[in-house]
Amino acid sequence: MELINEYNYGDYTIRQYKNETNSFPIRVEYLGEYVGDGNNKKHLVKIAEKLKVRVGDKDTSQSLGRKVVGKLVREKKAMNNLEEDYLNFYRMLQFWIEQTDNNIENTGRRVSFKEIKEDNVKDAEDMFKNPQFKRKFLKYANFSIYISFFRNGQYKGTKVNWIMWKTSEKMPVWLNICYDCNKKTMGISLGNSSGEIDSYLEREGYSDSEKYPLIELELNKKTPNSKVKELFDYYSGLISSLKKYSEDGESSMLVEELKDKLKKSHNIILHGAPGTGKTYLAKEIAASFISIENNELENSEQFASVQFHPSYDYTDFIEGLRPSENKNGQVGFKLMNGVFKSFCEKAKTNYYVTETDDTEFTWEGFEEFMRSFEGNKTDSYLSYIKLLLGKREYRGEKVESIPVYSDLNAIMKNVDEIKEFDKKHDFHNNIATPVQYVLAYYEQKRKEENRASTKPYVFLIDEINRGEISKIFGELFFSIDPGYRGEAGAISTQYTNMHEDPNEKFYIPENVYIIGTMNDIDRSVDSFDFAMRRRFRFIEIKADERLEMLDSLGADKEEAIQRMTSLNDAIAEVDELNENYHIGASYFLKLKAMNFDQLWEDYLQPLLHDYIRGMYDEEDIMSKFASAYRYSKSQAGKSDVRNQD
Repeated sequence: MELINEYNYGDYTIRQYKNETNSFPIRVEYLGEYVGDGNNKKHLVKIAEKLKVRVGDKDTSQSLGRKVVGKLVREKKAMNNLEEDYLNFYRMLQFWIEQTDNNIENTGRRVSFKEIKEDNVKDAEDMFKNPQFKRKFLKYANFSIYISFFRNGQYKGTKVNWIMWKTSEKMPVWLNICYDCNKKTMGISLGNSSGEIDSYLEREGYSDSEKYPLIELELNKKTPNSKVKELFDYYSGLISSLKKYSEDGESSMLVEELKDKLKKSHNIILHGAPGTGKTYLAKEIAASFISIENNELENSEQFASVQFHPSYDYTDFIEGLRPSENKNGQVGFKLMNGVFKSFCEKAKTNYYVTETDDTEFTWEGFEEFMRSFEGNKTDSYLSYIKLLLGKREYRGEKVESIPVYSDLNAIMKNVDEIKEFDKKHDFHNNIATPVQYVLAYYEQKRKEENRASTKPYVFLIDEINRGEISKIFGELFFSIDPGYRGEAGAISTQYTNMHEDPNEKFYIPENVYIIGTMNDIDRSVDSFDFAMRRRFRFIEIKADERLEMLDSLGADKEEAIQRMTSLNDAIAEVDELNENYHIGASYFLKLKAMNFDQLWEDYLQPLLHDYIRGMYDEEDIMSKFASAYRYSKSQAGKSDVRNQD
């Protein structure tokens, strides 16, 4: 047998061989002594536990051996990548410092080049020859950088230049390695930072006050010393922490943005490729909208959800006849509310029981209210209210004086007294009528404040396009329109004649908000009712927008993102496919219970094959998909397609 790989992990050594049958048996040694082969599960379990590889109940020694070797291969590759990163980072620093000094001293090797980044890397390679720039100076395993040079004549006083990494366009924070050419030191600093970010990094064990004297970095050597590696590790660790902060922050920003759209539109639909976390995002929006924690959502009366399917209908959603047993034990049918109507009734009750007793009135607000009415009596009515407020002196002859009140609230609370005064002294409603407008103003303000204080209710319809919309909503097409919420959109349901009050009508209260989710590639999308489309705001969720859900994968997160991105790029290159067919991040959450190859074999490969079924070059396309995903088995595309047929 041919030895093809050897891995050392603590006291264990694992050797992998290739034999005549192209299988890959392994040999396990402990402290140099042979303790078993791939059939000895006992030692493999110990190694798996140390490597934090999940041991499944159904794992055989062979399957566990493959898991262990797979993890060791990834760790070895990561270590090799790290050593390569150290070397490229070190050579980048050598280039950067030497060129900076050339620009300062201006000894004939000055180059007027402000910033090197991905889009001008070819120009930089052509211009920087001594010292030489290489494009690999910008890219590392987990991040990419810009290299900055100040323009000629700016290296004076405390001026510095920097290496820069930026979080994102939505939430830009710059992490810089600064070179102070006067003090001959390097330091790390944050740009566009905030106290919240600083506190977060401090909790993570980082600060931006570390200094690295050039003399300690020994940039005149051929290979990086421990101080250079320390600088790289510290910088890389800060980037990882800022990435997490940025992802969490962008997730919160997305939720806030979608909350605002829901508030304005009342009805939204989150749509996109499968596995993009639309349902989870919808629940995050709902929880934030009704001001509770995510884990409290399912028990909240302000939230309800349903999943549509082809058999779902009006009787499930609005109301219908259901079997019911009476007191005599006889089974009959009873009219019962569906899930959505019951939800609306709860929301409606809340909408009207909420009241506020501390409504505030201002004279300016009341005057504006009065001016909103057409007619020539407005000034006369305002004049009488001014009399009641003591803002104007009474000069009539009917009475010696008119009662004066402290404010509009006091007038409103003494309406009966004022009306009696008007009648007793023959003012012919000249005082009583304006007071009615005070009451009207009060009612308007009360409604406005009650609306602001009313609890919102959020209803989630998962996979909304899988149901037959017209059959489920029926006559609610009218009421669901945001412009016809409340009693203005009241309708008679199909079962109105069976209500205790045949004149009773149903409507959707203004404090009910609806979130729908749908996959763009579902076969039923094309049948989604156009009338219903007009009543919803459609918001696309893309495959790369919810990557923070992969945080729970730990060390596998970055590899999962790389494989997902590469695979989605390959999908987009197929003429008959597009981003609607991308693979979302939630598929990769299954890595908690399996490895990358198993995820491909059991989930992704069958799905992708279904996407391309019937295309003339299925085998070639599947092979490209497998290669992009980095599926490890040889002839992956051809063998997989044959297995599907």
